[in-house]
This record gives sequence, structure tokens and C-alpha cells, in this order.
Amino acid sequence: MEAHEALLETLERELRCVDRLLGLGRQKQERLDDHEQLALITAQEDAILQRLQQAETQRQTLFDVIAPGRTLRAWLADEGELQMKFAPVVERLASAFVELRAVNDTNTQLIAESLAYVRFSLNLLNHSGPTVYGRSGHKDVSHSLFNRKV
Repeated sequence: MEAHEALLETLERELRCVDRLLGLGRQKQERLDDHEQLALITAQEDAILQRLQQAETQRQTLFDVIAPGRTLRAWLADEGELQMKFAPVVERLASAFVELRAVNDTNTQLIAESLAYVRFSLNLLNHSGPTVYGRSGHKDVSHSLFNRKV
């Protein structure tokens, strides 16, 4: 197989990995309340990330053979015939990475908000949160919802 064809295949493999990560990222948004499903999704993401890392290493190696010391975009600008084959994949890959970053940022924010809500709820149950109407210097006795005496 020619190096150019191998590079194009590798870029397409990277694109498939990123598309799969996008799908899993969207699934996370739907299943934030199910920690078991989140764990399964995260395990799937880890496996895909390993494949993506392998494809990226292969892409770098192939590209160093084809155009040492150049960037992919600069190389494509000089290669008219190859640009027709590579440009669509490269552009889709770049936009998929941008979209993946946005989905990951949203998921990070949603998970942080969910964690804050859980902490708030636990503080309410334990009455260990800040007191709104407490007197200065006076420590309120904790009134838990659970009776600890047996």
C-alpha cells in the first residue's frame, strides 16, 4: 500500500474514533443520573481513546515519511491532486475535534453541577451546611434526619 493511501486510511480511522467519542459524549449527557451507565460509557471511551492514540502515532509516522518537517495543511496546499482526496477528511476531522471539545466541556459542566447538587443535598440531610439564621459565636446542635441511637 502506498504511503499516501495509508495516511488517508489512518485519517479516516481517526475520524471514526472521534465520531464514536462524540456519540458516547452525547450518551453521557442523557445518562448523568445513572452512575453504572456512566462507568460503562467511560470504559468504552478509554478503549476508543487508546485506538485513537495508536492511529495518531501511525499518522505522525506516515506523515514524517511523506513530508518531513511540514504541517499537514501546508503540505496539502502544495499538493493539488492529493488535496482533493485529503482535504475533505482533514476538514471533517478538524470540525469533529472542535465539536468533541464542546461536548466534553458541556459534560464537564453538567457533571460539576450534578456533583454540587449532590453535595448540597447531603449537607441538607446532615445539616452540616452553613447556617442562614445562626447567631454569631453560637453553634447549632446538628439535627439529623437519621436517629443514630439504637
